[in-house]
Amino acid sequence: MTTSDPYHASLNPADKETAVGLYPHDMHPGLVPGISVDDQRNRFGLDKPLFFTTAAFIIAFIIWGVIWPDSVANVSSAAFSWAITNAGWLLNITMILAIFVMAYVGFSRLGRIKLGTDDEEPEFGRFSWIAMMFGAGIGVGIFFYGPSEPLAHYLTPPPHTVDGNSVEALHQAMAQANYHWGISPWAAYALVGGAIAYSSYRRGRVPLVSSIFKPLFGSRDTDGPLGKLIDALALIATLFGTAATLGVSAIQIGEGVTIISGHPVANAGLLVIIGILGCAFILSAVSGVSRGVRYLSNINITLTLGFVIFVFIVGPTLLLLNLIPSGIITYLDQLLPMMAKGLSWGDETIEFQSYWTAFYWAWWIAWTPFVGMFVARISRGRTLREFTLITVFAPTAILILAFTVFGGTAISFNQKGLEGFDGSASNEQVLFAMFQDLPLGTITPFLLLFVLAVFFVTSADSASVIMGTMSSKGDPTPINSSSSSGVCP
Repeated sequence: MTTSDPYHASLNPADKETAVGLYPHDMHPGLVPGISVDDQRNRFGLDKPLFFTTAAFIIAFIIWGVIWPDSVANVSSAAFSWAITNAGWLLNITMILAIFVMAYVGFSRLGRIKLGTDDEEPEFGRFSWIAMMFGAGIGVGIFFYGPSEPLAHYLTPPPHTVDGNSVEALHQAMAQANYHWGISPWAAYALVGGAIAYSSYRRGRVPLVSSIFKPLFGSRDTDGPLGKLIDALALIATLFGTAATLGVSAIQIGEGVTIISGHPVANAGLLVIIGILGCAFILSAVSGVSRGVRYLSNINITLTLGFVIFVFIVGPTLLLLNLIPSGIITYLDQLLPMMAKGLSWGDETIEFQSYWTAFYWAWWIAWTPFVGMFVARISRGRTLREFTLITVFAPTAILILAFTVFGGTAISFNQKGLEGFDGSASNEQVLFAMFQDLPLGTITPFLLLFVLAVFFVTSADSASVIMGTMSSKGDPTPINSSSSSGVCP
């Protein structure tokens, strides 16, 4: 291949020198037959400047937190408050745009584009594909917030809506929880994941967040300091997000052990639990996505759906049968009004947004580099239409079902006056109290502990693989980097 074609003739000298394998994957999408990153001459390996700079930042932050924990808390709180006040509108607009962009991608002619070469087939079956994106994008949140968030919205509905502890509050609670966990976050995941998958498996770029910006900034900038900065921020966001998720998992497991044994678990006990599960996920991470992550994800989704079906059958079945369709309809009916809520609605709305919606939006957006890269990794060979529809709607359907069943049951127990459902208990206490008050209450907590442990390993496993890719210049199978990255959270 020579550089005498019109495309290369149009490049400036800097782009010719810094870009790798430009032709044909930087041509117009309509002219590209598809070229994979595997067909490019990329040199993978540890990205030492990125790895050590990020590691130094993380270590410095940990030292700061250990020596001056109050300072970290105050600075973090002040930064979050400033961001909500001054950039809350941007979070909301970003989530809204993600929905409309993915709707256009999924239902336009762009949907026919394959995330891979024209003759490439999907690497994973559809069930495993959905299971893996479900495990990476949700983690233990389905159990941690499933019963407690709808209950919280039922007792204290969003401002300017309905009165608490009412029939209207029941449906408003389900709509609000579905809004936080439904289409919006999964559209954001799909936007980033689809862009990375298209960039890597259709245009031949390395599967990094910085590759998305190559058409905007050019090869010289995205292969240089700007690209390193983008990937470093993505790596830091993934590391902190993973640490928070694993912390929540450990708290849930510790609470479960306390409830079952009758003895509180000290911090040392939590560290032992984390250490044991950490060894498990490092072994799983080394086995790769096609084995460890896939097998664990299949177990995760099967057990989760099993718990949902169990609660549906032995819980307030008649209420849930009526609540599922009415909750979905209320969610769709209130979707636009909920999107429109912002600072202009007054102090009460600002407080609610800070504690709930804006917090979630910031969390999901920070989580998009990890989930986006992981979803891109497992979606190779799919069309953009299939990718969009499944990524947005399949996890949303599972979450709406789970939150309605778990949340509706918790609200039903509140209406019956059962202990632990008055809004004063922690999220994990509500979870275990719900299962203890159902039939087989002496057995299900043990099974629940097992599910939480598997979720812990799966989340850490998926994150370690992606952090390994980030720190090894986009290597899709970074075995050594995965195991070393797995130690960090």
